[in-house]
Amino acid sequence: MGLKEIQWIQERSRLVFDPDRRLVAFPSHKTTVERVALEALYPWGIAFDGTHLWVTDQVSNKVTKVDVVTNATVAAVDVGDGTSAPAFPWGVAFDGKHLWVANYLLGRVSKVDVTSNAVVGSVTVGQNPAGVAFDGSYVWVTNSGGNSLSKIAVATDSVVAEVSGGGFPVAVAFDGNYMWVANNGSGNLSKIDAETNAVVATVEAGPQPWALIFDGAHIWVADRQVGAVKVDAANNVAVATVPARNCDALTFDGQFVWVRNGRFVSKIDSVTNAVTANLGVDEFPASLAFDGTHVWVASKKSFSKFPAFERVWRRG
Repeated sequence: MGLKEIQWIQERSRLVFDPDRRLVAFPSHKTTVERVALEALYPWGIAFDGTHLWVTDQVSNKVTKVDVVTNATVAAVDVGDGTSAPAFPWGVAFDGKHLWVANYLLGRVSKVDVTSNAVVGSVTVGQNPAGVAFDGSYVWVTNSGGNSLSKIAVATDSVVAEVSGGGFPVAVAFDGNYMWVANNGSGNLSKIDAETNAVVATVEAGPQPWALIFDGAHIWVADRQVGAVKVDAANNVAVATVPARNCDALTFDGQFVWVRNGRFVSKIDSVTNAVTANLGVDEFPASLAFDGTHVWVASKKSFSKFPAFERVWRRG
């Protein structure tokens, strides 16, 4: 039997295409969103460990752990220095066993056991650590106040290299071979060989880069001034810009890039660069993450949780 139609289904909304991919039924606009309470006054960094989301709270010095199935907060881990002094936890990354949290005002990274929810290590890095990423063996941390990166061996909890970066590096992402660094102060990206630690390229990709994500072929940059910038990772050149307001957070769900756009989140087709939806969220959206089925948007004291599209092929 031949293919009769292709459907994209999300809850009660759907898109129907004929076999030639022509749209034959338009979507209803009934995107389902869950509002989930979040015990974080000022959420910032976010990471997914396979079963839970972890969100840093810059006010409380804690990292909140949320069950993505039940939506329940199951732990809040203090990553401060044991006093009332602010730690300002910023970026966070998962290495398969542990969570690594950059404490901006303490100049160090906390290592958290995701099973016991206990801080099991602390590594001193450079001035004002911000962004964190894992390359499979090492954790990379941007030191925004020192214009450098620290490379940490997860097996020994030790800094094995310091790499000079651009001005005020705030975010870092791994593309499988290279670390990409968003230099907010100098308005460019640094591309670093993850093995040799050498800076191999400097790429212009918006005047105020703030966050990064890799889609398998491109680095997407959340730029606070111009929006989402798409960079060809092989050729080190920006190939598209999708306008968005106050664009400082983004995530990738395997097909779409989701970016902050003021009080909305824009959903961008990663191939065509077209905006396919603009979805309202709660005030002060700060970070986004994909858990395999849903996109989570962390805002002040709450999450907006959106289901991802499911592709259905029907044969008659």
